[in-house]
Amino acid sequence: GMIVLNYDNQNYVVSDEDGKYAYVVYKISDNYDYRYAIYTQKGKPMEFDNITDVYLYKGKPIFTSSNIVDKVNYTYKYKLYYGDKAISPEYDAMSDFTFNEKNGTATYLIAKGNSVYKVEVKF
Repeated sequence: GMIVLNYDNQNYVVSDEDGKYAYVVYKISDNYDYRYAIYTQKGKPMEFDNITDVYLYKGKPIFTSSNIVDKVNYTYKYKLYYGDKAISPEYDAMSDFTFNEKNGTATYLIAKGNSVYKVEVKF
């Protein structure tokens, strides 16, 4: 497969040997509000305030998303997606995401309230 990341604008393009793909684009409104969309071969995009950590596993994208819930305090909520389904609850913070393609395991740190946890997800 292939992964392309443009570090200037955090746009992703991922593909596999079977021709499956996902790519991320964004649009700006009001000069500072960004909306990111992830597209796949299914053609129907999903939109979020941010999309990061994009991988393709067994033909489906794995990615983290965030949406702002308080614009005054810049508070976000984060989720992990596989395909078009959220596979995690909402987190207050999410970081240090890694994905091991050989064994299909994602690991990351989350904050829920005043606690920090390490999460491992096997696909």
